[in-house]
Amino acid sequence: MAPLKIFLFAGPLLLAAFAEAAERPPTRLMDEIERTIVLEKAFGARWSAPHPLAAYDRYYAWSEDGRAVEAVYTLGRGAAGRHWVERNQLPVIFDGGCSFIRVRYSPKTRHFDEVACNGLA
Repeated sequence: MAPLKIFLFAGPLLLAAFAEAAERPPTRLMDEIERTIVLEKAFGARWSAPHPLAAYDRYYAWSEDGRAVEAVYTLGRGAAGRHWVERNQLPVIFDGGCSFIRVRYSPKTRHFDEVACNGLA
């Protein structure tokens, strides 16, 4: 009977700790992406050289299937730094060239599936 009492006492505390950890932005994952991304891959011969990563406002979210991280990097939106948001809160921009960069990263394979500039209207 003692193990049941311990579980009844400790169980809710453990669940609360796991829930709190799950809600925190995965900073190590964002660090990994920012440490390994090569912005020049998004810039073809058509575009000028990229700005430094720190110049972009960086928004990250889990992909719809939860297997990848989707990100949008923007210049000049005023929310400097990086932000972990819900997927439906990622900025949606259809043009703007390399002022807006789309990123898709697979943590399992540590591979960038996409690093691309937006088109121009």
